[in-house]
Amino acid sequence: MNKNLLACLIAATCATSAFAMSEGEYRTERMRLKESYSFRFVDCNALEGREKRTCASNIRTERDAAIDKLDARYKATKKEG
Repeated sequence: MNKNLLACLIAATCATSAFAMSEGEYRTERMRLKESYSFRFVDCNALEGREKRTCASNIRTERDAAIDKLDARYKATKKEG
């Protein structure tokens, strides 16, 4: 997935952050995030050794940050409600 598309997805996610999120929406979004990042691991397959590990580590870091942000947004929604 190219970086511009990823930036658009993140921006769209952030734009909806003011709205309450149901548990079903949260689970769906979390699954979507995991799937979108899992497809990016394919980009690392052409690499070898340290480069491959670094590539995978960077993707995991980005994925975890996106999931943490989603978790925080969901928890904030629960506190407001």
